[in-house]
Amino acid sequence: MENNLWIAGYSALVTGIITLMVPGTVMMKHRARNAVEKATYYDDLCSIKNHKGFMKDAGQLLSDRTGQMAFAYIDIDNFRMINSVYSFQYGNEVLVRLSEAIREVFGEDALIGRFSGDAFGVLCHCRSCEDITGRIHELQAKVNQKCHEGKDLVLACGIHFISDEESQLDIIFDKANIARRSVKNLSNTICSVYDEDYGKKLHEENVLTEEIKEALKKKSFDVYYQPKFEFAQRKIVASEALIRWEHKEKGFISPATFIPVAEKTQLIVEIGRFVFDRVCSDIRRWSDDGMTLLPVSVNISRIELLQEGLMDFIKATVEKYGVDYSLIEIEITETAAVADYDRIEGILREIKSLGMSISIDDFGAGYSSLGCLNKLHVDTLKIDRSLITDLSCENKGRKILQGMIELSKNLELKTICEGIETEDQFNTLEMFNCDYGQGFLFARPMKEADFRRMLIS
Repeated sequence: MENNLWIAGYSALVTGIITLMVPGTVMMKHRARNAVEKATYYDDLCSIKNHKGFMKDAGQLLSDRTGQMAFAYIDIDNFRMINSVYSFQYGNEVLVRLSEAIREVFGEDALIGRFSGDAFGVLCHCRSCEDITGRIHELQAKVNQKCHEGKDLVLACGIHFISDEESQLDIIFDKANIARRSVKNLSNTICSVYDEDYGKKLHEENVLTEEIKEALKKKSFDVYYQPKFEFAQRKIVASEALIRWEHKEKGFISPATFIPVAEKTQLIVEIGRFVFDRVCSDIRRWSDDGMTLLPVSVNISRIELLQEGLMDFIKATVEKYGVDYSLIEIEITETAAVADYDRIEGILREIKSLGMSISIDDFGAGYSSLGCLNKLHVDTLKIDRSLITDLSCENKGRKILQGMIELSKNLELKTICEGIETEDQFNTLEMFNCDYGQGFLFARPMKEADFRRMLIS
């Protein structure tokens, strides 16, 4: 009897303890689930949805949508510079303030998420294009108010208006991202709406980028040489190395087509180094064959000039082939020379110290700052072909060209005119005391073997 009473009492006690423990256990499980969900679907820094959480909620929001919706892809232009110049801590503060500004501008009804780094997404209802672009400009002003340290930020935003038929989130996001990338190529704007034509253009550029990579890998590019004619001696005295590309399927692809794409993707650095190496190799071979060696000019883009390690590459390549520095002339564009004067002045001085000469290409097509060019210690001005197209007596361009040549003489700079195609142009330039000429009248760009035969004959 006593045993039964003890057992009943013990059972009641255990039951009571379990009853008390269950709510606590449920609460702990609930908290654990919340913690897991937060870690999985939320961004710790900005306290908004991360990419995974955004995708999860966006699918449901699109399936239940009523009315016009748009997706905005937002980032900060040149955010890496902010981190490197001001510190990662300040960069994180900027991201927090940007997320706060997005919430204030778009409101609680919008789905907001941070995807990675400085990339944010907003899925919202909108009345019109003006409605959402207006909010983006409001966001730009607000985020700079919040970042009151005087370090103005520039946003880049791509917008895609979602059609009733669209439901694939990855495609929607890709279109907005394409629009965002287009902002980088535009001036005086921080947002762009997705356009099918631009999407096609970007696709073509992406395809071309991969083909450029493949061509570099397989060394499918070639270097042609175009002679330079000296008026006084009436003979070929130098040449310019020019990149050429004969695509195995598409045929000849103009540099005007692939060079801008290469510059966007930084592949221009590899292309430039390919050309420089080939030129040094050809000069070495000409020397070994006992040929009279003529200087060769090599084009170096602004991107290459500012690339770390350029001088080390030049020195290593010249030494590898045992080439005299005096046989190489570096050509840079007028725009790069003037616009980036402070950054490239030291680089050009080092190039000169090695014994190479410097020429400014396309002179007269851009800034035309002769004073600045004199400080850069350049040797030659290569006058843009646009200035010699029409040299009729009544044309003001004729007087500008003549004055440009005279002024360069006073600055002790040599001049070369490109794009010479007629005898009239030749005679006029000779009368103006132009030093050198280049163009189809003398010779077209030619393969190395043809250039060699021309020099020997």
